[in-house]
Amino acid sequence: MLKKRVKNVWQNILINKLPSSVVIDGAEVKINTDFRICLKCILAFEDEELTFNEKIYIMLKLLYDDVPQNTDEAIKQAIWFLNCGEILDKTGENSPRLYSFEKDSKYIYVAMKQSLNANFDDLHWWDFVNYFMALDEKSFFARMIYLRSQKSKGKLTQEEAKYYNEHRDILELNDSEDEESEEMIKFKNLLKKGG
Repeated sequence: MLKKRVKNVWQNILINKLPSSVVIDGAEVKINTDFRICLKCILAFEDEELTFNEKIYIMLKLLYDDVPQNTDEAIKQAIWFLNCGEILDKTGENSPRLYSFEKDSKYIYVAMKQSLNANFDDLHWWDFVNYFMALDEKSFFARMIYLRSQKSKGKLTQEEAKYYNEHRDILELNDSEDEESEEMIKFKNLLKKGG
């Protein structure tokens, strides 16, 4: 019980600095915290042309200056870091994909600039994720998410359906992005276990 409370206090970003390293075999190992690098890891896992081992290799090479010898622990800690120190909720496993960091990049960028006035020069990955989760509901990106969600539920109003069809090139995610590949499912399972 006390161990759980101590862990929760450590993860409180209001009282602790965001991590810039992870612990592997009792030693502190620097990890690359730049949100762009972390997004490259996520995009690598979404790349259907890469094998699962290639995706893991890319993640390790991007996040560590020198990949630790204990690669199993390095993978676990990298996933813990990418997951912002939290275990993913398993209830959303089968939820439809509502955004793509690749396709929606410019809309995400504008939404973050508009609603948060975020400085993108030196943004820590955990800051990026928290800003992303707090985007203004009035942004065009939030509207895109809403319309995709309503469409997946079959709940678009007639006016929304008309708008969706008129802007299908922007709103429709590619078929390959809609269906999760076996490799992406493996990565999500790793995220659930890491941490």
